[in-house]
Amino acid sequence: MLVCKNCFSDKELKGFIISSGHISECGYCKNRDIETIHLEELFDFFKELFDNFQVKDDGERLISKIQGNWNLFSDIGIGNRIMNYVIGNIDTHLQNSEELVDFNNDILDNVNYWHVLKEQLKWERRYLTDINYLTELGWDSFFESKIIINKDDYFYRARLHHISDEDAYSNDKMYCPPKEISTAGRANPKGIPYLYLSENEDTVLYETRASYLDEVSTGHYPTKCVS
Repeated sequence: MLVCKNCFSDKELKGFIISSGHISECGYCKNRDIETIHLEELFDFFKELFDNFQVKDDGERLISKIQGNWNLFSDIGIGNRIMNYVIGNIDTHLQNSEELVDFNNDILDNVNYWHVLKEQLKWERRYLTDINYLTELGWDSFFESKIIINKDDYFYRARLHHISDEDAYSNDKMYCPPKEISTAGRANPKGIPYLYLSENEDTVLYETRASYLDEVSTGHYPTKCVS
C-alpha cells in the first residue's frame, strides 16, 4: 500500500518520504502526483514505536496517545487506517489503533523518577551521591564529567570578620550556617544549608570579597573517607 507525505505531520517522516519516494497516487488520502512510498518501508519504525506501549484497561486509545505526544499523522482517520494496516502485518502485542494503552514500565519508571528527582533538587538537595538508580535507568551518560576526590585532599573555607580585632572563628562557626538563616546559594535552596569549600586557599579569599586590611578566618577540611 502506498502512503504519501501528506498523510503525516511529522517533519522527519515527511522528509523521508520526499527524499526516498516516487510520484504516484496515495492509497490513503487519494492525493495524486505526490511523493509516496510503500508503507512496508515504515514497518520497522512503527514496530519500535509500538514497543513503547503496554495494554492497560484504564489506559488511553493508542491513536490518541501517539497523536497527543507526537502529532504523527495529519488526520486521525488516516492515522487509524495506517496503524491498523501496520498492526495487521507486523509482529506486535497490539491489536488495533483503538486499543487502550499506556507507556511501558521502563518509560513510566523514567518519568516517575524524574518527577521525584525534580522535587528533591528543588527542595531537598542539589547534589546526588548515589547514582546507582540513575545508571539503571540509563541516565549515566548525563554524568560523564567527573571529579575524583582523593583521601589526602584538603579543602578550604573563609569567613569575613565584621568586627576589627575579633578572635578567629571557632571550628563550630566555620561550617555551614544554621538552616534558619540559610539563604539560597549556587547549589542550595533557601533553608537547606550547604558547606561551600574550595580546593584552592586563594579562591576562598576572593569568594568572601575580602579587600585590603579586612580580617578573615580560614579553615581547612580533610576529606572524610567512607568505606
